[in-house]
Formats: sequence, structure tokens, C-alpha cells
Amino acid sequence: MTVETKLSAPHFFFLCSDSECARAFRRHLAIRFGTVLAEVGAVDQLIESAYRMYYLDLDPELNSGSTDRFLELLGSLNSLEDSRYFWEKSFKVDPSGVRNALAESIFKIIDSQKGAGGCNWDDETTDLITKKRLADLQFLFERAKQAKALPPKLQKIISITECTDPAVTPIQVITCSLSPSGSNLIDRLLKRLSIDCFLSEENKRLHDEYQRAFEAFALSYNEPKAEGNNNLNAAASHLFRPIENTASSWNQKDNSLQWLRCRDRLESIEIALGMIQKQIASDPSLTYADFGLLLPNKFDSHDHLVRLFDKFGVPLANLQWTNFERNLAGELLSSIVLALEGASPKLSLKSLLTNPLLPWGAKIGGSLADSLDQYGFSIKVPKEFPGNWRAVTELLKGIERTELPKALKQIFAILNIDGINEIQQQNTKNLFDAAIQAAENPALDFDAIRSVIPIAPLQVEKQIGPFIDGVTILYEDKYAWRPVKYLFVIDFSEGSFPADFHNPAVLSDVQWSKLKENWADLELSMDARAQARSLFLRQLNCVAKKVTFFCPAFDEMGKGLKPSDSLIDFSLLAGEIGSPEKLILDITDELDQQQIEHLKYSSSPALPAERFIATPRDICLDTDLLSMSTKSSVDEATGETITSLKPQSPSALDDLLICPLGWLLKQIGAENRVWEPDGFTPLTSGLIAHDVMEQLFAVEQGVIPSETTIESKVSDLFDQAIKKKAPYLSTAIWQVERKNLLSIIRRAALDWAELLNRLNARVVAPELWLQGTFDGHPIHGQTDSVIALPDSGVLVVDFKTAKADKYEKRMKARLDLQASLYEQMLLSGGPKNPKDVEKAKHANLKKRNGVVYFTLKDRLATSNFVPQQAINGWHSIEPVSEDGESMPWSQDVSSAAMTLLKRRFDELRQGIIPAIKVSEIQNFQKQGFGGYVYESSPLIKLGIVNDLGDEASEEED
Repeated sequence: MTVETKLSAPHFFFLCSDSECARAFRRHLAIRFGTVLAEVGAVDQLIESAYRMYYLDLDPELNSGSTDRFLELLGSLNSLEDSRYFWEKSFKVDPSGVRNALAESIFKIIDSQKGAGGCNWDDETTDLITKKRLADLQFLFERAKQAKALPPKLQKIISITECTDPAVTPIQVITCSLSPSGSNLIDRLLKRLSIDCFLSEENKRLHDEYQRAFEAFALSYNEPKAEGNNNLNAAASHLFRPIENTASSWNQKDNSLQWLRCRDRLESIEIALGMIQKQIASDPSLTYADFGLLLPNKFDSHDHLVRLFDKFGVPLANLQWTNFERNLAGELLSSIVLALEGASPKLSLKSLLTNPLLPWGAKIGGSLADSLDQYGFSIKVPKEFPGNWRAVTELLKGIERTELPKALKQIFAILNIDGINEIQQQNTKNLFDAAIQAAENPALDFDAIRSVIPIAPLQVEKQIGPFIDGVTILYEDKYAWRPVKYLFVIDFSEGSFPADFHNPAVLSDVQWSKLKENWADLELSMDARAQARSLFLRQLNCVAKKVTFFCPAFDEMGKGLKPSDSLIDFSLLAGEIGSPEKLILDITDELDQQQIEHLKYSSSPALPAERFIATPRDICLDTDLLSMSTKSSVDEATGETITSLKPQSPSALDDLLICPLGWLLKQIGAENRVWEPDGFTPLTSGLIAHDVMEQLFAVEQGVIPSETTIESKVSDLFDQAIKKKAPYLSTAIWQVERKNLLSIIRRAALDWAELLNRLNARVVAPELWLQGTFDGHPIHGQTDSVIALPDSGVLVVDFKTAKADKYEKRMKARLDLQASLYEQMLLSGGPKNPKDVEKAKHANLKKRNGVVYFTLKDRLATSNFVPQQAINGWHSIEPVSEDGESMPWSQDVSSAAMTLLKRRFDELRQGIIPAIKVSEIQNFQKQGFGGYVYESSPLIKLGIVNDLGDEASEEED
């Protein structure tokens, strides 16, 4: 250490507890000294200043928020084949959360004298799990220290304290009772700075003057500001302290401390604003700066606070907060890479299509997302889509890894960059640049590229002010930066004042407490809570006249809230032991309102004695509901636009049969559209099974695949169907479900081929689009299969993944609709387009022998067709007459359904949607109809007529 360095003019630094305390002292210095050549700040600011004084060649990565060396080190350790660290599995699930827990644990241990410098981590009194975890933490600390990859704050402190060179400019730190204490790391830092700082006589005098000014400010700051011997003064003197005869210092008539129960925190802000306005109006000597709002750490209603105070022209002083915005680019890129890999979950692809960065907007994005459900994981692109948009949707079907850089550039080129704010714009450019750069590295696979894409919300720092004359904003975890006369504590609820603190999840609370028995300086949650209580007392000390605590009854979701635990401590002072709730006044109670000064509150109008409940009844509309849906086409000969009725499908008419309101809501797009996660749901399993069956039996007419052919093809066809219909289900986590469904399809295909051979039937077409009319209205649909019998007649086949019993019930009750409507199409129309006409040219479609439901799980064919000889697995249905008699001679399985459907059509044409009765629902359920349509909208339940009274309620229970 050279003499020249010691004689260099020092940089004076006043060390305050936090940024708000530093703000208060800066104001004090400015008033007393005017311009001061010194720095005022908290620990973080001191570390930054000291680091600059020791290291002129700043490490750009260590001083940048864009690189997290500690997180990168954890990632590299976890990637090792012999990795056995206790955090290994958790890190794969939540890297950021594990990183923070490990960083906090290391800092706590290093900050204790026992663990200082990373030595003596082991403790003979601890259990094996604790020893293992301490050993892993010690290894991580030493590895990070060697690589200069410790968390930035710890890395900088250690870099300074272990630096072999003196500071270029020495720092003289001035402390007082308002400076932070109890941290061994900070003490080591201060000791190092003191060693490197030599003061001349002139600088000593300046130092002494600064020291006196700092101590005088601390003394003044810590003095209670409460005027008179009131409850506020009593709380400042005795709260959180073991005392006797506390009630003697409490005045029941004094209102310098008051607790108000309100609806929620939003209402508490509104009431606080009204009280401020009313007080200022009644006392001209008051200014907005005389009032303060104390906000809890968990406060998240800053936008509402700003809008409300701005609306009434009331300024706010020192409002700072962090807004969290969606990471649009991160979400988009993560979903894009999944989709391009060809293994995207449906939810991920829907999120991608509706991302605001894409150029087609929210409405079209929603339609594209809905099309994934309607068209079996295929994106239905509008005809008017530009070519570059259409090309991007084609990319989402999956590409080769080598095409990824080009695909990302292609997608970036169409993004709606101009439609987002500057922060989102810069984030989008940065993330796409990083993703493209990673994609250009051939060593990285899709998963590795996706791992470098952050999806955490963007943090946007905001501030209102300074507006020194505005209402003073104070914070739960910071000192009051100026005194106020009236303080309003917002959200005085459980978990605030003092805040809840938790030890890092690296060890249990019991394990941490065991360590503290031997490591006395180890700071745990109980120590942090004690410090928070001390800070809360200091905040009360800064109030001159009155503190009003708002206790919200509910949160924003309607969940009940309890008051802060500190209310119990206040109740001890008030002599209300065991009944702290007695301190709270309800702002809606007329008697309590008389005790609340300056309350500006108007209660809500009284509710009627009896709640009005609408009576379900038929909906009568003056329009033809059946003909309201139309489609347009262009006549190729004349070029004229032709408008025609939109045809109804068998599945839609199935809904109409049992729930007309559900049918109507779907027709107008008003049903619930819930985005459900991927899985082997009945719908998805059905799509995959239908695709496999179609491919297996898509052979030359007259040829039924053999057992050998089915066994050799079914697995590949199954994989292809999953890749096409639900690619995410091809990943490893769905292995068991895939195996089960493949087994069901394989056995069903073998049995179906056997049935076809026993019937001597041939497949006319595996899937056939048909059209026709019912009661004069167009209908259309795609059959799963049509098979021809030796007598040239045909059977319409519907494959189902469910079991056969519900279709048997419907057919016996002559309520079959879906398959029978295909028969109606064959009778009144035929194949829908030339391709389907070609498929069926060898079959006599007009000669209908019946319908078949082939259920894959139990491998049964349920049909109204009776083979000449009994066939194992073929269940011929005998319909039942209205009087309950069996009709073995009849093939009528649909007359009751057709009659009811005809009645529904008549009602729709008159504009009537009949209310559904509970008895009808129960009857439909007994006949094998599902109840999913009743769940498609909450409006449907409101329109159900309970015609069974208590009997229906009991049955529902």
C-alpha cells in the first residue's frame, strides 16, 4: 500500500439502512450543508461504489443483468453424468427458484462467523441429510468462487475484501444507529475499506463534522413524533415489548390509532383518498405532504392507486413499483420451437396462435386456435391469408432441425413489432437474435435451444414523482423518508406488518434452527421478523397525530382475510386480551361510523328482502332459427353468388334432440370454449383410432386386411396418427397411455376384420362424405365406413371408443340418431362430391340394410341388421315398442328419434327454444345419452325446469 494512495482525498459515503432512509438523510444534508461532496446510500450502493474504486476495469458480465453466471454454473453442474447434488431434480423443474434458494442459503452461511470464508461448514451435531446438503453447498460455493460465478452481491464483496491491490480512491464510510448491523460480510467489507483509507487532518475534521451530523439526524429520526400522551405514543413505546399493566397507558376514548374494516384493499384506497380530501377541505393549514400511505410488501394495486388519485388531482410523492408484463417474445419462441420440433401440446400451439406479436390479431388467432379442436390438430387457415402468413402456419406442422434458423427468421419477419411498447420490442429483437444464434449451432437440439429462451414476465420499473408536495408513499420494508401527521396503513392483513419471512427451502426450519444453535450469527426468518417489527415501530414514530389501519375483509377473489398478527399486540396494549377484533370498526355500521372522523362513505343501497329468481321457460324469438345459418358459393357458369342453407351434421342434431338451447348456443358461437390440456381424452383417442382404422381398411375394394397385415401395419399407422392428430402425446411421459390405446385399436382391428370376413362383406369406403335432407333441411356428414353385403345392400358403420351398452339402449328405444341420419342421407341424397361418388360407384347405396356401431373397447358390433347365421361379436338389436314389447321382426331403431327431431325442427322454425325438464334429462340419460351438452354453458342450467321437485334434488345428490 503506497503513501500516495493513503494521502488521496477519500470518497465519503454515508451508509443508511435502505434507500428511503438515504433519501431522508439527503434531504437533511441539503438543508444543513447545501452542496455536499459525499455519497449517501444503502449497502447495495456502497458495494457498487467500492467495486468501482477497486476495479477500474469492470467485468461487463458481472455488472450486467443479462448474464447470470451462477445460474449457468448450476446448469453446467447438473448436466454432468455423475451429478448427484441434492438440488438436481428440483433444478430441472424450476431453475430460477432453485438458483435463488441456493444463493440465499450460501449468503446466510457465509455471512455467519462460523461459515465465513467458506470454511468449517460441517457440524458434527447435524443429521446426515443436513451434512450432505452442507457439503454440496460448500462445494458449490468453492466452485463458484473459483469461477467468479457467485451471486453478484456476494461475488463483489468477496472480490473487494480479497483484492490484493488498494483502492484507486479510498472510501471513508460513515455509520450511525441508522446503518445496517449484524452482517459479518458487511463488517468485513467496512473493515477492508477502513484499512485502505487514510485521512489527513483536514479530512478528519470534515469526517467528524459529517459524523456529528449523521448521529444528530439519527437521534432526531428515532424520536417519537406523536403529539401528547396518546395511544400512538403508547404503541411507539411499548408495542412488541414485554410489559406489565399495559392497559393503564391506553385511553379508550383516544382515536390516534384506529382500525377500520372495509370490503377489500381497493375500497381502502378509495376511503383513504376521501378522508384526505375531507381533512384538507376542513383544515386549510394541512397539505398533501402531511398525509402518508404505508403500503405492504405484497401490495399489487399500484395502477388502481395511480388512476384514482390522478382522477381527483391528488399528487403522490415517491410511488415506485415494479410492473410485470407478459414476456410475449419468450412465450412465442418457446411455443414456436416446440411446434417446429413437431411435438407441440395443443395448449402451447393455441397460445402461439393467439400471441399478440403475430400479425393476424386476436379474433383470427382465436379462430385458428379453435380450429385445432374442430379439425383434429389441423390449423384451418382463412382463404384471404397472405402467402407469408400461410407459409408460417405450414411451418408449425414440423420441420427438420437444419431448417430451424431459416424458419425463425421467416417467423420474425411477419411479427407485429410496431404494435407493442418499446420494452417488448427490444425484448423481442434480443430473444429472436439469441434464438437464431443458438439455432445456427448444429450441436444444440430443439430442447437445448428452448432452454435458453426465458419466459418469465418482464419487470418494468415505474415511478410517480418526485412531487415533493404530494401524499407521502411509505413502504413496509423501508424506513419512512419523511414524517407525516396522518398515516393510512393499507392492507393491514395477515402476512403484513410485519411481513412473513421464510427460510430457504434448502433445509427444513428444524434443520436451520439446529444449525443456529451452533452458528449463533446465522440469520433466520425469526431474526428477519424481529427486524421487521423494529422497523414498523420506527415507522409509527414518524407519525405526529393519527394512524388509521385498513383491514380488508376479502381479497380480489372473494377469499376472506384475517387482520395482521400485530393486532394481537395492539390488543394487549388496549387491555382487550383474547378479543383483538373489538378494536376494529366496520365502516358499514352506522354506530361505528359515528366514531370515525372525516369518513367519506356512502353505503350501498339495501338489497330487496327477497331475491328475484327467474323462472325457466320456453324462449320465444320472432325468427326462423333453423334457417338463420347460411353459406355462400359462386356459380361457376354465371358467376353469381348463391346463398343456401347451411347443412346440419348428425352430431349437431344429436345436441338439438336432447338440449335445444345447447344447440342454439353452439350455432351462434356462444358455448364455453375451454382450452383443455393434452391427454388421451375420448375425443383425442377417437380421432387417433378413426385414423388408424381408416388407413388399415383403405385397401382395394373386396380385400380385407389379413391378421398378418394388421399386426405389421398397426403400430406404424398408430404413430403416424398421433403425430398428425396429437403430436405431444408421442413424448415419453405418455408411453403407458399410448401402449393401452394401441392395444385397444390392434385388437379391435383384428376383430373388425374377422367380422367383415364372417359377413362376407367388403368395404365400400373407409370414410365417405354424404349429403341429403331431413324434413326439407340439408344435412351432411362423414361416415366412418360403409360396407357392402353379398346381396348388394349396405350397412353404415360408426366406430366408437366407448362401450356398446349406451348405443344398445338408444337403438332398443328407437332413439338412434347419428348413424340413422347417414341412412337418411343415402335415401335422400348420396355422396357429397365427385371423389366420394367414385369411391362408392360399385355399391348400391340405395339398398340399405341397417346401421352398425362398432365399439373398440369391447369389440362389439351393435346393429339392427340380423345376419343369416349368428356371429360371435355381432349383437343384433330387437327394438321395443311403446308398450314395452320386443319387436324382433323390426329394424326400426330410429323412429322415436326422428319423430322428436321433426318436432324440434317445427319449434325452431317458429323461433321456439323449449325449456328442458329434469324428467326429460333423466329419461335421456337412461336411454344412453351423455350429459356433456348440458355442461357447455352455465346458461343451460339456468333454463332447466325442475318438474320433479324434491325428488330431482335427492336423485342428483
